[in-house]
Amino acid sequence: MTTHPLDGTKGTVELSDGVILLRWSAGAVIGEKDARAAMARIMELRAGHDRPLLVEIRGIQWMDHGARSLLAGPWPLKRVAIIVSSPVDEVIVNFWRARHPPAYPTKLFASSQEAVSWFLGTVDPGEATAAAAGQDELEMNDPSSAGGPGR
Repeated sequence: MTTHPLDGTKGTVELSDGVILLRWSAGAVIGEKDARAAMARIMELRAGHDRPLLVEIRGIQWMDHGARSLLAGPWPLKRVAIIVSSPVDEVIVNFWRARHPPAYPTKLFASSQEAVSWFLGTVDPGEATAAAAGQDELEMNDPSSAGGPGR
């Protein structure tokens, strides 16, 4: 797995086990330029295949209108799971989804494990619930990604 950094410390994009993982850094303010850079990396990594996208937005400060519009546009993605860890994250994502309804199935999760289960169809999307504090993140076959979201 190769990690592709986005504009220094704003985030990374990687492909692991057929899932594209976009991790925005805590404290990041995501602008249209950042969204375009993420989109370019994602399109490169999908390599012509419809893949699921797992997005971690834990602790971002804000996402501007241009970024929200771009990221809600038509993408050749199977599904998008967004990992949130706080009420602020949820507000940001719910605001984005209300103002810019995504063209692909999109759900919020508290853990990567729930999201991957949704990707694999082993969980009914209506049954996904917030994870308990400290729930481990799916390691995605990368020992350096231990730890994880949760409340």
